[in-house]
Amino acid sequence: MKKIEVTFIGDYKLGDNIAYNFKILQALYNAQAQLSNDHERCLLNKPITVILISIIEALLHDFFFRIKSHTSENSINLPKSVLDEIRTKKHNKFNHYIDAITKYGTSFDSKAKIKKFHAGLTKLQQLRNRVHIQNTRKQLEKDEVKAFTAEKKVLAEKYLEFFLGVF
Repeated sequence: MKKIEVTFIGDYKLGDNIAYNFKILQALYNAQAQLSNDHERCLLNKPITVILISIIEALLHDFFFRIKSHTSENSINLPKSVLDEIRTKKHNKFNHYIDAITKYGTSFDSKAKIKKFHAGLTKLQQLRNRVHIQNTRKQLEKDEVKAFTAEKKVLAEKYLEFFLGVF
């Protein structure tokens, strides 16, 4: 596990809650490692994945909070024109964050990479929404065991690591 020191969170309580959720993740990963077979281990994919994605959303929320609230520090590495445009819009939902981060992201060098990045984040948002067992939006697979796979957990881990590295 890679250790990253988080010193960029603009909202102290949010940072405290993110740290708390990382402790929950550690307990879930430890429990998952102790289980004796694949069927039992896959039972923890859902709570781990949902928490990973929730942390990603919280990081994005904090990023936009810092853009809007920390106007004098100018610690966000985006052009002033982009910061000004973001400050005029309301970003308060995961899909708003996804759309804005892919629209204004400067670390991608091709439209194909941006499209793939957006698609991955959108899939994670749909997974996070699958916390609702009834699946009324009919997103992703009908069976939760097929929706919350080890591969999708790894996808969430990769995006979380990416955002922690960028922010």
